[in-house]
This record gives sequence, C-alpha cells and structure tokens, in this order.
Amino acid sequence: MSRGQVRVDGCVVRVFRSGGRLALGDRVGFKLWVCQSGDEPTGPAYVYYEDFIRATHMEAYLHGTPPDYELAAYEFAILSAPSDEPTMNVGQLERLLAGFERASLRTPKPRGWWHFWKS
Repeated sequence: MSRGQVRVDGCVVRVFRSGGRLALGDRVGFKLWVCQSGDEPTGPAYVYYEDFIRATHMEAYLHGTPPDYELAAYEFAILSAPSDEPTMNVGQLERLLAGFERASLRTPKPRGWWHFWKS
C-alpha cells in the first residue's frame, strides 16, 4: 500500500470526555494518513499500515459534528482492546505541548489549550 488518507469509521465503546455530545454506540469517523515506515507525511497525523491493519480499537481526541469528526491536536492511539482509562490524559498532553514550547519560542503557551472540550 502506498501512503494516503483513509477514513476511519467505527462505533464508540468508551467515552472519557464528551460533554454529553457523544454516547456509547454512536458512529464516528475521521480521516487519518496510513503509510509505510520511511514514507511518513510531514504535517498530518499518521499511522503505519501494519499497525493500522492489526488494530482492533483506537482512542482519539475528536472534534467536529457527529458523525464526521477530525482528530483534535492529532491525538490518537492504537489499542488492542478497549481501555477503562484514557491512555493519554490532559496533563500528559499539556506536558507534551510544553516540551514543544521549550523547543520553539513561537509555540503558544500550553496552559488551558484543551478548554475547547468544555461545553
């Protein structure tokens, strides 16, 4: 498979944060680049083809209008089974963003960047 954008469609089996906009059983879909190692795109979130075809579940931070979503901050994880806790929490995301800020003075402050999730 050459690299390219695919639409990932699925059914919600766990909800960690939604403000009531997303429920168990809801259909969701979003676009994601699939590629081979060494052929990664610059910019969009991507997953390696081998990992993608083995995946049975994904965890993703999404925004948009149901059922069509986009990845929020390109954050997603490939999982082998549903998890009872999120694999990456807001604190971890803020620390990750703070690391990017140290690398570049032009990056906005990470404090509260995730507040768009509040309804």
